[in-house]
Amino acid sequence: MWKFKNIETYNNPDEVSFETDYVAYHGDYALDDRGRFVESLFDQQEIKNKVYLKYDEMDFSFQDKEKKFKKNELTEELLEKYKYSSIIIDATTLSFAEILYILSDSNKMETIQNIQILYVEPSEYQFLNSSITTHDEFSLSDKLQPFPPLPGFTINTELEKVELVVFLGFEKQRLGQIFSTEEVIYENFIPIVPLPGFSPGWENRTINNHLKFFDPRYSFSEIKYVSANNPYQSLKLLEKIAQTGKSFRVAPIGTKPNAIGCAVFLVNNEDSREDANYGALYDFPVKSKKRSTGIGKIHVYNLIKEIGNS
Repeated sequence: MWKFKNIETYNNPDEVSFETDYVAYHGDYALDDRGRFVESLFDQQEIKNKVYLKYDEMDFSFQDKEKKFKKNELTEELLEKYKYSSIIIDATTLSFAEILYILSDSNKMETIQNIQILYVEPSEYQFLNSSITTHDEFSLSDKLQPFPPLPGFTINTELEKVELVVFLGFEKQRLGQIFSTEEVIYENFIPIVPLPGFSPGWENRTINNHLKFFDPRYSFSEIKYVSANNPYQSLKLLEKIAQTGKSFRVAPIGTKPNAIGCAVFLVNNEDSREDANYGALYDFPVKSKKRSTGIGKIHVYNLIKEIGNS
């Protein structure tokens, strides 16, 4: 079971430091300024082992720089290969799925006791265009995918009462796709808005882009709020929702820190689903090149494994 030990936030990149004998997992550095910054940061820190990782949702496999392997081989192929008690996850370049499965597999390994999750905020996102109808929208994804299953984190679709919990971002198409393609009729829709956002006013863009869904037609009840850059708050909010005893699907389609909190919640409840059923919905968006510019705040979320749990 993973617990948040602390959260470190930096405005000056020179203040960030890692243990150099960690193994660091990362995605594509080349998407934007933040990815290139992460690459240079790891090089400056002289981290010896940097592992590229990409999850393929179509055949449930992983790809590193050398080969492709099945999801159930992640522990053997990567995590057991490096004999460290601590690892680094770069959430800036990895997707929710990769973060989820690394946390899940490392939770089952007694040797791994500490995880540092790095996330770099952008200074600004790229706008979609200058049209008056899309002036509030950012251009973040080139393509949105259907919602393929996440093995190990699906939900029993035969349940009669299921809630939908969604951490919202800027792209209204992602939420619209859930309601238009999902066969499940949700008993309750709980949208979660990041407040405050990374920058003042960004939360208004999130709300404005999703206003039409805040309607009884979508089983909407009430908006909940959580900080855009605090995964611990996201975790505690999900734990509070879970106390109702109701089953729910969570869709982390908002900020990456919110997605980290979702991943920790799902992993911590992976083996305790007798009374309730918790699942994940993720659409694997194809991220746009140059989707953001500049470097904002730098966060390091430190997790420790709770003694007596696996």
